[in-house]
Amino acid sequence: MEIALSRGRISGVGALIAGCILVFFATGYAIGLFTTLGYENHTIKFAGFASSTKAGGGFGLKRMYFFEGQTFFAEYNAEIREGTLRIGVLKTFSGPGGPHHVDVVSRDGGGESTYVIPETGIYSIYFTGSPSGNGYDLSYSVRWGVR
Repeated sequence: MEIALSRGRISGVGALIAGCILVFFATGYAIGLFTTLGYENHTIKFAGFASSTKAGGGFGLKRMYFFEGQTFFAEYNAEIREGTLRIGVLKTFSGPGGPHHVDVVSRDGGGESTYVIPETGIYSIYFTGSPSGNGYDLSYSVRWGVR
């Protein structure tokens, strides 16, 4: 058996190994073995229309299937020079009034934002600056996941 890809082929053994890895990680997530879903470290600035900068990087999942009763967490460390950092999680495709949680960080330092997932479904995670006065200027690092 071979699976054709745009740049080559995967043999039956390769497909089997890839499938086993996928099942391993999916099962580990479902039973709570893996809790961290991502990490990012950014410096972001916004000073008005079309004048923004963003530096840094990260990895991880920002859209994920969560189960009712799981606790989303975001451990953060922030340096706020102006504005605030918003940490949010919302149920994707739920429409207005759907499950949505936002924590607003307005001081330097570290902490943790948590949210108990009220309904099983696909959720989106976001981290963004929010202006106060003329804009925002902040640096943050955050590790997020579920327990």
